[in-house]
Amino acid sequence: MIENTITINDGAGDGLSYDITPTSMSFRNVGYTITKNNKPKNIISNIWGNIEPGDFVAIVGPSGSGKTTLLDVLVERKTIGDVYGDIIVNNSRMTNDIQHLCGYVTQEDVFLPTLTVSEVLYYYANLKLASHVSVDEKAKLIESVLRTVGLNGKEDYKIGGLLPGGNYLRGLSGGEKKRLNIGCSLVMAPSFIVLDEPTSGLDSTSALQVVQTLQRLCRKGVTVVCTIHQPRMEILSMFTKFLLIVKGTQLYFGRDIFGYFENKGYTCPSGMNSMDFLMDSMIHLENNNRTVFDEMANDINTIISPNINSVINNVLNDEKLIVNDSPQKKYAGNVSMFTQIRVIFVTSAIHTLRNPGNFFLRTLVSVVVALLFGACFYQLGYNQTQLLQRVAIMYSVITSLQLTPFKTISLFLESRYLYNKERASKVHSAFSYFFSYIMCELIMSLIVAIVFTTIVYWIAGLRSTPSAFFFALLVNCLIHLWSVLFIVFLSNVTGTSDNTFSVGSGFTIIYQLFLGFLVPVKSLPVGFAWIHYLNPLYYAFNAWIISEFEGIEFPCTPGEVCFFNNGSELIEFYGSKDFTKAGCVSILVAFLVSFYIFSYLALRFFSKERR
Repeated sequence: MIENTITINDGAGDGLSYDITPTSMSFRNVGYTITKNNKPKNIISNIWGNIEPGDFVAIVGPSGSGKTTLLDVLVERKTIGDVYGDIIVNNSRMTNDIQHLCGYVTQEDVFLPTLTVSEVLYYYANLKLASHVSVDEKAKLIESVLRTVGLNGKEDYKIGGLLPGGNYLRGLSGGEKKRLNIGCSLVMAPSFIVLDEPTSGLDSTSALQVVQTLQRLCRKGVTVVCTIHQPRMEILSMFTKFLLIVKGTQLYFGRDIFGYFENKGYTCPSGMNSMDFLMDSMIHLENNNRTVFDEMANDINTIISPNINSVINNVLNDEKLIVNDSPQKKYAGNVSMFTQIRVIFVTSAIHTLRNPGNFFLRTLVSVVVALLFGACFYQLGYNQTQLLQRVAIMYSVITSLQLTPFKTISLFLESRYLYNKERASKVHSAFSYFFSYIMCELIMSLIVAIVFTTIVYWIAGLRSTPSAFFFALLVNCLIHLWSVLFIVFLSNVTGTSDNTFSVGSGFTIIYQLFLGFLVPVKSLPVGFAWIHYLNPLYYAFNAWIISEFEGIEFPCTPGEVCFFNNGSELIEFYGSKDFTKAGCVSILVAFLVSFYIFSYLALRFFSKERR
């Protein structure tokens, strides 16, 4: 008998008890089609099943049979294609309430490598648990989850893995990461858990530990459904039901899959792994014995479907049947956007500061490069040669700040994998994630720009008035922040580091060529004159030229060729006389805001998990 209250621990210590709704699921004639070459293509079709509370169900079949597709269909995670058939949960039609009952564990264990086990669990708890759940309740729930998944005592271990840039951080083993992945679903107190190949990539011992964890949950009333690939015999014996699918066709659903195959004339030889034999038999049936294959497919309609039909028809014929609130809503719920932003921002900041190849290295590189620039352009004066050197250092600073964000492409793409996983699980909204992550990145970039510009400015001896310095600082910070958003935009649109580098480098060459330094604007061919107006670097360069040289008279020594007698002549030479400082800054702010919006839209519409 399944109780309505379960405790997520094994009796060790004080666990947190919470109410669950014992969850059952019935489905009939479930299928999924996609359109390929303007023609519909069936991926899975005519799938039937009846899953009871506390069942431990394995979806098995050869690779490419549609196991993961079926899993996604059952819990409404498909974002493309067409789903058909009837799915009933707890004697009610399938609704969005399944999100409160269900925890989904993906095959990939995607985490931020620098976080600790407890930080990851608190991150999901703060985002997935209702706002009225107290801090003490969260702490107790996380403590019991740690015991359940066998990670108690490892709360302060870092996740570990390959950091962006190539550094490797030691941390949890593959099996421990998988159990942590399960734990992240348990923090919302689910009564129904689905897992996509939870043992893939694990050694036999780690795989057994993972499945034992799931079996313990089933014994306490949680329903577990997972796809699995070639498990060992000890693992097979833990499942209560099997759903067999081959190339989108269901061949079996029930408790005794091996007995069913024996009745069809396929008996596993002594000493052979039963699942290996099952896989071999299915391939043989499909290729060499279509008669038995079709007979097994028809058995679904004649043996299994009548019972499921009666359950589903009763529900569909009851017009008054509604979904009652589940006890899970005591825990799972939507938190405010402010809470989402706060949690994601803090987590992103922790990850950033702990990654030695991120904030620390970027700041160190900016200091070293700034000192080199300062040494090459040390304390410039205002003679005719040094005037051009002043313009050169301004050009170099602007282009350097535009190039610096290229080092962070791998960081952006790393975060996108995690975002896709969390978005599919409805952990947070796209805007909350984007606002938090970009705010953290822009703060870091602002520090880098301030440090870099300040060092170069004073060592090079640029105009020493406070107003000129802070205006130069403003312009360079704006151009650097825009460059960050430009890279974020490209990363989200192109999706890979190679494509981002290729496209980004092309735009960078164009931006630098039409900045107004290498080729003055008035020297450009008429057909190209419009390009520099679309170049934010051009406005930054003009603004700084005006700030640096307006109102200054230049000395000309006897015998020296005097190109410029004053700042106005130099400003006119570079085509800046038609601009104002305020106008250029306004345009830079417009570029910044525009690419902030473009970057968000790119994340929202280009960066999504297509399932």
